[in-house]
Amino acid sequence: PEKVARVKQLYDDMDLLKKFAMYENHAYNEVIALIGQTSNEIPHDVFYTILEHCYKK
Repeated sequence: PEKVARVKQLYDDMDLLKKFAMYENHAYNEVIALIGQTSNEIPHDVFYTILEHCYKK
């Protein structure tokens, strides 16, 4: 319990929740841009559907 509390405190002190949210948004936007650059052999909606299942989960 003491070690768990210490890790949780470090997590808060380092503001990792905010940093992860920023990373997640950046990665999401990059993937959206990459989807836009792909050919239409596979409909873009397929990629968007997969992305939505993964994003913010």
